[in-house]
Amino acid sequence: VSIEHTRSLLSAVTGDASTVLQMIHNTPFGDIVDTEDDMQPYMWRAIDRLIGIYKLFGSLIVTMNVNKEQLLERARNSFANVTELADTLVRSEGISFRKSHSIVSLCVRHLADIEHGSLADLTWDIANEKSLEVTGKALVISPEDFYNALKPEYFVEVRKLIGGPNFETMQKSLELAEVESDELEAYLTNKVNNIKVAEEQLNQMLKAWTQE
Repeated sequence: VSIEHTRSLLSAVTGDASTVLQMIHNTPFGDIVDTEDDMQPYMWRAIDRLIGIYKLFGSLIVTMNVNKEQLLERARNSFANVTELADTLVRSEGISFRKSHSIVSLCVRHLADIEHGSLADLTWDIANEKSLEVTGKALVISPEDFYNALKPEYFVEVRKLIGGPNFETMQKSLELAEVESDELEAYLTNKVNNIKVAEEQLNQMLKAWTQE
C-alpha cells in the first residue's frame, strides 16, 4: 500500500512540476508577476509532497522484512515469467512477437483449463503443440533453454540494460546513486552557504544605506 501511494503521489509531484515549467515558459526574465502568486503554490506543494514521499518510502525500506523463499516460490509458480518466454521464442524461432505472444497465450489458456494449473505445469511438449498450431512449425528451442526461460532468476539475469533488475546492473546503479547523492549534497550545501553570504552582504548594504 505504501509503494502504491508513493507511485501515485510521485505522479502528482510530476504534474505540479510540469505546471511550474509551463507557467514560466516564455516568461521574460524581469517579469515576476507570472512567477509569483500564480506559480509558487504549485512549486511549494510539489516540494512538500516530495519530502513526505521520501520519508514514507525511506521508512518502508528500512523497516521491511522480505521472505525471499516464499516470494521466489510464488514467482516460479506465477505467470509473470511468460513475458520472457515470449521474448525468447522471438529470438530462437525467428518469428514475430505477435506469433510468439499467440503461442504463449495458448499455453496459458491450456494451463488455465487444468485444475490448480501453474507455470510449473508448462512443458516443452505443450509449447511445441501450440507452436504447430500458430506457425505450423515445431519449436527450434531446446527443452533446456525453454525451461530456463521460465525461471524468474533468468528473467532477472538477462535484463542488463540501465535500469534493469540484473544484480550487477543494480549494484552499479546504487554505486552511481551514492556518488551522485554526495555530489548533490555538496552542491546544496554550497548553495545554502552562498545564499547566507549574499543575505549577510545585503543586510550590511542596507545598514550602510540607512545610516547615510
